[in-house]
Amino acid sequence: GVFRELWARRLEVFREFATDPKRVLYLYDAADAVTVAEARAYREAARRLKIELVEKPVRTAEEAQATLAHISKGEVDGILTTSHLSLNIMMVFLH
Repeated sequence: GVFRELWARRLEVFREFATDPKRVLYLYDAADAVTVAEARAYREAARRLKIELVEKPVRTAEEAQATLAHISKGEVDGILTTSHLSLNIMMVFLH
């Protein structure tokens, strides 16, 4: 529906602002239906845009923080955040 199109458009805009990203990280709550649906939309858009979507489903904020800590420089060209705050993943980015 509408949200699916908006999520796909979000990746398109991300690509326009990032310098030709090849690999983009998407960290999301694996137990949240909204973020799982968002992941499907991003996956489809990434395939169409020829971007590798590096999906990292997590179940806790601690797991999200650990996942981010293990991403090495150059491993991804950018990070997409979820629009839904089920695990408060945005705060993980700020720590």
